[in-house]
Amino acid sequence: MFAGLENEPRSYEKHPGAIAAIARKLKAGRSTGYANEPHYVDGVETFRCPLCRDDGRVFVWHPDSMAVVADLLRRGEPVGLGVPLLPSVVACICGRGEQFRGRMATYNERQWLPLGGATHDEDERQKLVDFMLGYRQRNPAQQNMGF
Repeated sequence: MFAGLENEPRSYEKHPGAIAAIARKLKAGRSTGYANEPHYVDGVETFRCPLCRDDGRVFVWHPDSMAVVADLLRRGEPVGLGVPLLPSVVACICGRGEQFRGRMATYNERQWLPLGGATHDEDERQKLVDFMLGYRQRNPAQQNMGF
């Protein structure tokens, strides 16, 4: 009701019944419209899935870019802005991502790093460097396999 997806009852006595009706809809799996349009709480847009922002797809660093960064780290070279790094997209693990599974890889937090901004953003590149350093520690057997 507060988000404007349901009509607000005309009197306070009808609020419990309205809330019960919303709960019955959710329990039955029927949509209340939440996934089909933006949802705001206190003027801030919110999402059921913070990973894909209810889109079903997650923007990540491309595997080739991850391999380039791993190679640079192995050689002790900096990952500057002059190094071209590319984004990619994978299916999210939430329900909205189901429509994309089978056509693209599915997100795995051990394998993919979400891209929260532009590929030339220094903070995003530093997150990638940190992720790749952690990846090498998590997967020591794959250190000689590109990344």
